[in-house]
Amino acid sequence: MAAAVALAVCGSVGSALAAAPRPAAEDLNTIHPDPAVRQGVLANGLRYLILRNATPPGAVSLRLAIDAGAYDETDDQLGAAHFVEHLAFSGGDNGHLEGPERAFAQAGVSFGRDLNAETGLFSTVYRLDLTKADPAVLAQAFGWLRTVADGTRFTPAAVDRERGIVLAEREAELSPASIAQQERQAFMGPGLRVTRPVIGTPASLAALDPGKLQAFYRTWYRPDNAVVVAVGDADPEQLLALVQKTFGGWTAAGPPPVRPAPGKLDLTRGEQALSRADIHMASQIGACSLRPGAAPGADDVARLRERLLSDLWIRLVDKRLGELTRNGHPPYLKAAVGRETDLREAEVTCLNVMLLDERWRPALEAAQGELSRFRAHGPSQDDLDEAIDNMRAKLRGARDQGATRDTSDLAGRMTARALKHDVVTTPNEDFWAFDAAVETITPDDVRKAFARDWSGAGPFLIVEAPQPPPATELTAAWDAGAKAAPPPAAPAETRKAWAYEDFGKAGRIVSRAAQTGPDFVRIRYANGVVLNFKKTDFAKDDVQVRVRVGAGRQEIPDADFFAANFGAGLLAAGGLGRHDFGDLQRLFANTGWEAKLAVGTDAFVLHGQTNDWSLRSELQVLAAFLSDPGFRPEVDARIPTAVETVYRQYRAQPAMALNFALMDALAPGSPATLPPQARTAALRMADFQRLLKPALTEAPIEVTIVGDIGEGTASEFVGETLGALPPRKDTPRTQASTWFMRFPDQPPALIRATHEGPADKAMVGLVWPLYVATPERRREEITLGLLAKVFDDDLRHRVRQELAQTYSPHVGTSLPDHADQGLLMAAVEASPQSIEAMRAETAAIAERLAKGQITEEELEAARKPLQAEYAARMTRNAWWVGVLDGSARTPEGLDEMRVEPGLLASVTLAEVREAAARWLGKPPIAVVVLPEAAARPASAATAAR
Repeated sequence: MAAAVALAVCGSVGSALAAAPRPAAEDLNTIHPDPAVRQGVLANGLRYLILRNATPPGAVSLRLAIDAGAYDETDDQLGAAHFVEHLAFSGGDNGHLEGPERAFAQAGVSFGRDLNAETGLFSTVYRLDLTKADPAVLAQAFGWLRTVADGTRFTPAAVDRERGIVLAEREAELSPASIAQQERQAFMGPGLRVTRPVIGTPASLAALDPGKLQAFYRTWYRPDNAVVVAVGDADPEQLLALVQKTFGGWTAAGPPPVRPAPGKLDLTRGEQALSRADIHMASQIGACSLRPGAAPGADDVARLRERLLSDLWIRLVDKRLGELTRNGHPPYLKAAVGRETDLREAEVTCLNVMLLDERWRPALEAAQGELSRFRAHGPSQDDLDEAIDNMRAKLRGARDQGATRDTSDLAGRMTARALKHDVVTTPNEDFWAFDAAVETITPDDVRKAFARDWSGAGPFLIVEAPQPPPATELTAAWDAGAKAAPPPAAPAETRKAWAYEDFGKAGRIVSRAAQTGPDFVRIRYANGVVLNFKKTDFAKDDVQVRVRVGAGRQEIPDADFFAANFGAGLLAAGGLGRHDFGDLQRLFANTGWEAKLAVGTDAFVLHGQTNDWSLRSELQVLAAFLSDPGFRPEVDARIPTAVETVYRQYRAQPAMALNFALMDALAPGSPATLPPQARTAALRMADFQRLLKPALTEAPIEVTIVGDIGEGTASEFVGETLGALPPRKDTPRTQASTWFMRFPDQPPALIRATHEGPADKAMVGLVWPLYVATPERRREEITLGLLAKVFDDDLRHRVRQELAQTYSPHVGTSLPDHADQGLLMAAVEASPQSIEAMRAETAAIAERLAKGQITEEELEAARKPLQAEYAARMTRNAWWVGVLDGSARTPEGLDEMRVEPGLLASVTLAEVREAAARWLGKPPIAVVVLPEAAARPASAATAAR
């Protein structure tokens, strides 16, 4: 359960399925609803939306949305909307200690993944995703939603218990980033209701009693202020009958409530600056303008046109800002603009710039110059046409994939649109509406929209850095930039042709073998390339690609392991020999491209996601990275700042501090530890080229393609690209010995560490060493997974539900084959004052489990969600491409897929008890992470007019 935050700047184009014909001119402004969505209103005012959707088969997703959030609280109710959500989720005193997660576990529902709730500024949404919705489970699900709606009891005991959980959630969400966000909001929007912290403050939460919470609940939880959404593979008539039966008797208490008066935006506020000293955040500078929020209007083509005007200038300015980073002397690390328009009281437009080497003046000057250029000249017609084409391509992709939209995603989208009283459309209708909206847009329209969006109060300038300049210097620099003559219009862009269309004569297929269990095809080309191919219909037009080369971690010198992983993340940024990253972005703006590299235990894996009509270009991109990767030195200038930012964030995160402290204690100086920052900052693209290029360009290739595409097409495209590359020798690539983590015979019983983050956050982890996993021990691995889930359920029930000391404790295992020694770990984040108690409680649960105190009911409550998740994974292309990837050389993944469902179903209670006695009966390694006792202040601020 989560509380959303306000004033987060973003911009997006909505996408959503069969457009109706437009018989008359007056219809050209109308956006038509999806005729398949059954919508209506019960006699008590409850709105409902029902849609049949069969992806995945058998699943049904339910949503109950209340049209009220933190914005609607009175001053003495701060935090009440979110607090009420917590209590309503579990039924208050009706079922608090058990909670719906235990009730639904037997139906395969996992808490957090399938069952959750979220409170925002303007709404509260309860979510339940059922993988197999038989009548009994559906009735149970609707019954829970009705309890949420009007069956919650606010007893003192329940409120006091839940208060601890809410406070723990607040602590879990507290971070340097959230603290900075709160300070920015207070600076830019004093007096606006949208700056209220959704989760409340410690003082406001302490003051919330059953009476105040019940008052909020009765005021806003009423049928005429709620929406029920039901989407999935079930008869719509059946779902409608359940809606009517479940909610028809829900009655409202009294007349509809009056919304609180909105805060007033002070439009007389001119330029102001905030200077924040912060040693943990990325050094950055920003400029924002606030203007009054637009009044709600009809969801039609005219309104869409206004939104698209803003989206277009954002896209065009972002493009220019990005181009400035693609040389050897960039003025900043990264820059972008964005807008937030869903805040009712205000629309926020911001420029955000991440500094390079703490140099704020050139960063501000360059970014402000691009804003001035666009204000003066706007876009060219060619640039505008390209931006529109790029946006249209994404909508076309959504339209083409409309027949297999995911049920849970659909339910979420329908709920969000219903809360805004927007039209619930089809992807086809979205495509039509977009074309209708952009038909008359001109470059001058976009330039005027830019000026409109930057009008209002401000600009509000904010700089954050370890040693930021005074606010007065910031305003002086901005004023100087504002008075300077705007730069000339950007020169016309030179359009480059794609240089990697022809890899030579297409590769010849020398063998084709149909495989069974699972069903797929393995094809070999004359140059040695192996293709694993599986056609699916899970997601229309979706195609997943993986290419495997080399020996991965086992061919990297131990001392370079961290560098290889770091460099893998920069492969795409390094471009190609004949194209830089910017070229790739422009060339494939309409189709998209992906080249994500990972260093696996026994191979390097390139991943791409595409569709049937752009698979050829995606394979061309991957073949280019496998034959001519760029590792361009232009990226070098940004590496030290990127490293500095990452290390700052690491130091402020208790979980990172825990992991590194554990590795430092168990294997000091090993590849698993974090290298000194100076060594990482000294890395350059030439280092990554040395480590990664040999495998990319010389090692044999195995490619896997899974998705909605024919075998003939896929094999032809592979033949033209990877199959056309020169043959590669299959020579040994592993080094003499690769370091893998092994626990010492006498590991330390207790490890203590500190973090530099918020002072009221601490963490404890208990670690039980396991064994080095092999396929032969798969049953034991599955058994340990079940044990970890039982442990996880018990730990959450005890320390969250009963003791209310933490928000999201977690237990899990790590057991990679033929690699690091496995472990089972339980982790709890809590306040420093309660962390030792959490350590003791976690150890006590482990001791109870080790004594065999596990019931059949607990085992099945753990087993059923795991089985449901496994069944769901088998309907996803991304899972299948992972299973088939590398199966020609190492078939263990196939073996695991074949046996895992049976093992998961057949592991007995006796086996789980035996595993608990064997592994949890040993003393764990405890890692306790506390905030630094004498840490420097997280932030300090100065302001100037």
